[in-house]
Amino acid sequence: MEDDKQHGIPNPIHKKIESVRSNRDQRAIRQRAEQLVRLTQTEISEMAFENVEAIVHELQVHQIELELQNEELRESQLALAQSHDRYLDLFDFAPVGYVISDQRGQIYEANLTAANMLRLPRGELVQKKLPHFASNSGGDQMHCFFQAVFSEEKSQCCEMELIREDGNSFIVRLESIVFNENEGGKRCRTALIDITKEREAKKWQEQAERLRGVVENLPAGAIFVETDGRIFLNRNAEEITGYTRTDLNTVTSWFRRLYPGQVTQVRELYEASRSAGFPELLSSQIRRKNGCVRHIEFAAHKFGDHEIWLVNDITARREAEEMLEQKQSYLKAILTTAADAIFTIDADGFVIGANPAAEKMFSYQSGSMVGVTASAFLPDLHRVLADKGLCKDPETGEIQREVEALRKDCSTFYGELSISEVNYLGIYTCILRDISQRKLSDEVLRERRELSEKLIENAPNIVLVLDLEGRIVRVNPTFEKLTGRKLPEIEGKFWLDNFIPERNREKNRTIFLTILSRPAALYNYTDPIIAQNSEERYISWNAAHLTDANGINIGLLCTGHDITDRLRLEGEVLTAVEEDRRRIAQDLHDGVGSQLVGINFHLGALKTKIDGGMPLASSEIESISTLVADAINQSRDIAQGIHPIGSEPEELMNALKKLTLRITAAHSASCQFHCESRVEIDQPVVANHLYRIVQEAVNNAVKHSGAQSITVSLDKKDDQICVVIVDDGSGFDTELQDFQGLGLHIMNYRTRAISGTLTIEKHGEAGTKITCSVPVPALP
Repeated sequence: MEDDKQHGIPNPIHKKIESVRSNRDQRAIRQRAEQLVRLTQTEISEMAFENVEAIVHELQVHQIELELQNEELRESQLALAQSHDRYLDLFDFAPVGYVISDQRGQIYEANLTAANMLRLPRGELVQKKLPHFASNSGGDQMHCFFQAVFSEEKSQCCEMELIREDGNSFIVRLESIVFNENEGGKRCRTALIDITKEREAKKWQEQAERLRGVVENLPAGAIFVETDGRIFLNRNAEEITGYTRTDLNTVTSWFRRLYPGQVTQVRELYEASRSAGFPELLSSQIRRKNGCVRHIEFAAHKFGDHEIWLVNDITARREAEEMLEQKQSYLKAILTTAADAIFTIDADGFVIGANPAAEKMFSYQSGSMVGVTASAFLPDLHRVLADKGLCKDPETGEIQREVEALRKDCSTFYGELSISEVNYLGIYTCILRDISQRKLSDEVLRERRELSEKLIENAPNIVLVLDLEGRIVRVNPTFEKLTGRKLPEIEGKFWLDNFIPERNREKNRTIFLTILSRPAALYNYTDPIIAQNSEERYISWNAAHLTDANGINIGLLCTGHDITDRLRLEGEVLTAVEEDRRRIAQDLHDGVGSQLVGINFHLGALKTKIDGGMPLASSEIESISTLVADAINQSRDIAQGIHPIGSEPEELMNALKKLTLRITAAHSASCQFHCESRVEIDQPVVANHLYRIVQEAVNNAVKHSGAQSITVSLDKKDDQICVVIVDDGSGFDTELQDFQGLGLHIMNYRTRAISGTLTIEKHGEAGTKITCSVPVPALP
């Protein structure tokens, strides 16, 4: 109030202005302006000038406000137009159909989706009613639906079948709600949602669930394939593949796990068959979880978007088929290649089939035997069949008899006939073997057998037959006389355990197995056996494979000669020879050697006297002295070569050391001698044999095996003196060391002469180790 008085604005005018201001948001600008114009001229004339200016100012402010509001209205109108356009776009191109209708279903407005859904232009659609598109059974349902929508005035929905204008039906879900229109009263806004695919998907899903149940209970292996590639295995499929449903839960895992290494090829085959609609069964091999391979038969069927695979394990059937094919192939090959005549006759005796051997045996052309009566080449066949009860084998049911047969040229031969009756076909299968040659050779064989028996019984050498296990099968009287044991007493006993000294059993077992594993040939080796009174007799054996009529090895046939006395004589001769060599060496040393030493001494003295005035004579005498010295050395070498070992106990050590030095100097190989402790041998013969064995072994290593490093060791352990020769040469087959090679024979001979043991074995990858052991108590 105080402000009004200060500005001089009369209360009535001021109240009108205030009223206009207070109504700005309630009335239009024009209404407020009209209120201001209604001020009377009297009121204006009574106003003070300042008040008039205030009113003018107020009017100008109102004018500006009106202009601003007008601008806002224009912007709002533009935004409203844009919103309307967007609404139209959203309304027309919405993914669901929209229609606005009254309670009777009369369509007043529809979007493009609804028009497309009902197959009508939008202009024609707004002239129709929604019940027009209902199916025969859906009209009442739609009427009741709209009654419920308008009565309750809240959102309602239902599903029903509609018929398009082109006659095709589809399933929609109607979602409707009532709204008030300004002048038209109540209207219903309805959304039409096409749920045909959803309904079909639900139907297929229900069907898929039913199919799952069917698949689970199928007697064969079955796999249910989802549209997204997931698969479901029934129990039989799990058993066939070896995998669980968790292991094989997708099509990809099916191919990767069951077809490792063939995923691409099998997948392409499956896709090709799938594109063709799975026209036929597919056979393939799968690898089960445990790694074994199984044959399966695969068939697929489509049910909508789903598939059902049927899998049968046909491994047993495939193996049976392969076995049947193999048997048929074998049977055909047997019939074609059999040496025996095989032919089939009917109940009347006519030939209905024959193999090539039958045609050849009876001199018929190929195929010409069919239709011929069997009595034409087997005159006794009818009698054999008539008496079949007398000659039938009770176990096999076959008729077997020797018969006389006729060739087409009327020549005869003997045959062994076997007849089998095929009861359910009323035919006979006959097999005839030509035994003419056998009958002729039986007598010769009998005579040879009698001759062999006489030779074995009267042979001066030992005859021994062993089976493949080394058991005694037969011996001759010579063996019985040597050992003092008869055949009934030793038959079936193991040869090695009863007649071979224990120290040699492992070596003989190796020889026995080696001979059995080598191709048939004659093998020779020497070894002692236990004879009468536990005496050891040395036998020189010849062993050969013993085979049956089919050439299959069934044992060994061994013949032996007692060489014990011969070895003793050879040892005595060898001792005598060594003694002669020692004597000759002694004579050379004591005789010629001493003389040459004297000559050399005198020549030396003469050289000393002549050195004073005769240089020329001195040089000549010096040459003579050199020649004499060489003669002395040569005689010494000859003496050492003839008898390298002296009578002193340590001579063997010295001789072996000199031998290794001489080998190293004469060859590129390195030869060393090792003797950790002093080894003395009081028997020169034994020492000389050991030296010769080492000399032979070293020379063999240098000359034949190409050894670059050789070691000779001499040692005494307990009651054994051992000499070991080790080289890094190419080696040789040690399995046959006892019966091949002259050098090895000599070494074995010398070893036996001193009652020693010689072993030869591989050393490292290619070298050889030779060990000769002599028992100290056995030293002669």
